[in-house]
Formats: sequence, structure tokens, C-alpha cells
Amino acid sequence: MFSAYPGVDAMSAGKPAPDAENPISADLIEWADVCWRWRRFTAASGTSVFKAKLKAKKIVVLDIADD
Repeated sequence: MFSAYPGVDAMSAGKPAPDAENPISADLIEWADVCWRWRRFTAASGTSVFKAKLKAKKIVVLDIADD
């Protein structure tokens, strides 16, 4: 969504699961200045694994339903 903007480096990642096309990782979180989420964090989202890394990041929640 943002990679087309000049001067912006963007990467996409999904859930931290083996079946994800682009799973989120600690390296991707460290690389990012801002983390964008479709929905709020939930325990089921698996992002609790990265809680310490995410604590230092700006997180923007778009509140888009996963229909």
C-alpha cells in the first residue's frame, strides 16, 4: 500500500505462522520505523511473541475488518 510513495521503503508481513506467505519476524519489526496493523492486537494474533520489540515502535491501527 505504501511502497509506491517516493522516499518510502515498505514491506508487508502477515501472521507469525509457517503457512503465512510473508510471516512477520523480529528482524522486520526492528527494520520498521512504523508498524501498521489492520486490526488491534489480540492474544490470538501471535504478536505477543514480539511484544518487547513492538514496545519501542510507533503502531498505527487502521481498524479494517478482516472479512
